[in-house]
Amino acid sequence: MLEFKNVTEKKYIDIFLSTLPYDVLIKPFKKNTNLQKKLAGFRLIESASPPKKIIPILREEILKGNIDEKMFIKEWEKIYEDLVRQIQPLTLEKIEEKVPELLSLYKPEVIFSALLFSKDESYKKILQDLLDVIEGEKEKIEKNIEGQEAIDKSVKINKKLLKEIEKLRKKLILQEKKNIMEIERLTEKIKEQEGEILNYKNKISQLEKEKEMLEERIEKIGLEFEKRMNKIIENASSKERQAENLKILVNRLLVEIQQQKIDFNNALLEIKEILSNIEEKTNFLFDNTVAQVAVTKEEQEYSLVEDLSRMLKIID
Repeated sequence: MLEFKNVTEKKYIDIFLSTLPYDVLIKPFKKNTNLQKKLAGFRLIESASPPKKIIPILREEILKGNIDEKMFIKEWEKIYEDLVRQIQPLTLEKIEEKVPELLSLYKPEVIFSALLFSKDESYKKILQDLLDVIEGEKEKIEKNIEGQEAIDKSVKINKKLLKEIEKLRKKLILQEKKNIMEIERLTEKIKEQEGEILNYKNKISQLEKEKEMLEERIEKIGLEFEKRMNKIIENASSKERQAENLKILVNRLLVEIQQQKIDFNNALLEIKEILSNIEEKTNFLFDNTVAQVAVTKEEQEYSLVEDLSRMLKIID
């Protein structure tokens, strides 16, 4: 195999394998369970086991001799037989002229592999140029891959954000529906309350009218009460005057009665004194007349003593 600066056999194999389609690259894995184990259980599909994962495994197995590289070369020749047919009859100068045209039709890795199989030293410059192109393309691809990975990562993030946004949107829609229902419920409630408020206003208006009527009645009652109280006070004053006059009159009567009592007692004392004098006089007369009437007592029915006694009883 031709040797180039800073290019190893691993590099040749990687470039060559990168030109093959995925269904060719995956064939050894489908036939060999040991190779499948190297994929750590990933499925044998491009999304789960892409070329960048299986090419390094294939390259190491080819270098170890566990996989026959001729199988890949045959597949490659079938796929790119038109390219091989175009290159084989051409001279070095013609190939150099045709390379730009071929690059418009094929990837540089494909043209590099086609010339590499010839093992012709004269192609070394062309191959080096193609390697430079490949490296340049690789850098672009790596940058693109990095950019793509960043884009993919951003897309994943965006997808995640979109899912979250969608969840939030659905949640917002649901919340909005709930809010609308709540607003409708509150609107109905407000209407009911407005009706109640109107009823309360009517009742308040009616109560205010009743209040005015009651105030008028209370004012009338107050005036009437004031009149009656004044009359009662006047009557009370009049009665007080009457009572005072009556008290004075009673006091006068009491004084008069007391005076009469005194006069009565004085008169009684006088009567007793008179009776005492009469009794003395009677006794004196009795003593003088006893001797005179003793002779004729039995015959005479009239008795001076009895008359005096009767007289005394009358006086008492």
